[in-house]
Amino acid sequence: MSDDEGDAQSDHQQKQLRRIGYGIVVSGVLTYLVTYFSSRPYEILVFGLAGLAVALLVFEKIEGGGMGVSLGLLTGSFGVWLWPQVEGGNFYVLGYMLILAGLANVLLMPYFRDIGERLAGGRE
Repeated sequence: MSDDEGDAQSDHQQKQLRRIGYGIVVSGVLTYLVTYFSSRPYEILVFGLAGLAVALLVFEKIEGGGMGVSLGLLTGSFGVWLWPQVEGGNFYVLGYMLILAGLANVLLMPYFRDIGERLAGGRE
């Protein structure tokens, strides 16, 4: 594999990870909004985010574009499913945490990748 193919593969992976971050941010915003407007957001969030993730996954496959946003939404749905056992059900906190985790993924991911490559000895 030449350097151009390796760079193209690296760019594709970076875009996909960034899309996952966008999906996590969207799931965090939806978690916060549903919690604000609903007195019992658990069922709405688990099934709503999972359904939206599956629909978006099918759309991404049909269109042939890059995948990632659907995986971020699925991650948010999984987080909502686990949250009552971890925190006790404060979904406002979960919404903020998902937003911050997604933004950290989008903004800091290139730096973490560079650090990982340097530690692995792949680039100087």
